[in-house]
Amino acid sequence: MLSAAAAVAGLSIIVAGITLMFFDKAQPAYLTTAAGVLSEFIAAVFFYLYNKTILSMSQYHQKLVITQNIALP
Repeated sequence: MLSAAAAVAGLSIIVAGITLMFFDKAQPAYLTTAAGVLSEFIAAVFFYLYNKTILSMSQYHQKLVITQNIALP
């Protein structure tokens, strides 16, 4: 949920920056768009870390299942 919220926030910041560009406010628009791109990068890192966590949990769970199958005849 945190990753998705960060991605949505970053996208809304980028859209706000593009909107400012249409109103000829170039300096704030560049800063806002850069902040949005940075937010999207942070969201991508969150998604990557979440994926690694899920893979690690899956591997651990598989080891528990194998141990249980060996222990119970």
